[in-house]
Amino acid sequence: MVLTLVCITLASCGRSSQTAGEKLAQANCAVCHMFPDPQLLDKKTWVSGVLPQMAPRLGLPAGSLYEETSRNPYVTVLSRPVSQTDWQAIVRFYEERAPVVLSEQSLPAEPQLDPPFFTTGPFIPGLQSSAIITLLKADSVNDRIFVGEAVSNTLRIFDFNRHLKSTLRLGSAPTDVISDKDRILVLESGNLAPNDEPSGSLVAYQLAGDGSLRRPVTVIDSLFRPVFVERYDFDGDGRPEYVICEFGNNRGRLALYRAGATGGSRYQRQVLDASPGAIRFEIRDMTGDGAPDIVALFAQADERIVLFENDGAGRFGGRQRVLARFPPVYGSMYFTL
Repeated sequence: MVLTLVCITLASCGRSSQTAGEKLAQANCAVCHMFPDPQLLDKKTWVSGVLPQMAPRLGLPAGSLYEETSRNPYVTVLSRPVSQTDWQAIVRFYEERAPVVLSEQSLPAEPQLDPPFFTTGPFIPGLQSSAIITLLKADSVNDRIFVGEAVSNTLRIFDFNRHLKSTLRLGSAPTDVISDKDRILVLESGNLAPNDEPSGSLVAYQLAGDGSLRRPVTVIDSLFRPVFVERYDFDGDGRPEYVICEFGNNRGRLALYRAGATGGSRYQRQVLDASPGAIRFEIRDMTGDGAPDIVALFAQADERIVLFENDGAGRFGGRQRVLARFPPVYGSMYFTL
């Protein structure tokens, strides 16, 4: 009888410890993003990769002077730090619940290309490239194909017959482009690696008759690792605004840039969302009032799709809604409406 009671007591303690760790994880690991289920990653990745990265964000003290001095000052930290005891319970929860190896995913069948219409091959045989392509975009109006790459920080422009028309060496990797008849606006990342410095920019280049790009003029500067831009006249005043995804790292934003009231070249920034990870958006009337809204994908930590509603007069900053939310380990890249 005594042995039976002892076994029951020990089993109950084990279950309560796991339950405590799970509750702590749900309470603290879902403050900044969707709760990450242990089944999403394997045990080694949780214990050796993700959790050590999360510890400072939950307010855990640095393990050494080096860690203390090298911490990024822009890392978001919980206002109420997690105690060492609670942290160990969270670690145990993920260590115990995570699989040793992730189970194989059942993926849909790969699409079959129709041989009479599609063939695969190099875009330009023999073209030297760093293979880190940061921009690929077609302009069907002006018959241009833009190819940007990192390492060499090069932007190449081809026609639709794949003839090279222009090559431009930039200060940083290009990530997007707006193409007009006689000029292009290039979104330059500043530093493509994860960083929190506002060193990106939107730069206008005049397109000469021979296809060369000349007279660069910075339209908007101080961008946090920008990756996507579109131009749209939301308020109908004849002066288009720019919406830019500034992915950043710990700092970032989705921002709307309006021309100054005096009609000068300076643009005024309106931050629609001050969190990092903005990677793409679409402009679409989602409310049926005839005014174009902004639907944006964020892919850093709090991965989500957000609707920013136009007030009907081309202004934003009022109502916004989260349309979908994803686990923070997904690494969302793209969506379309």
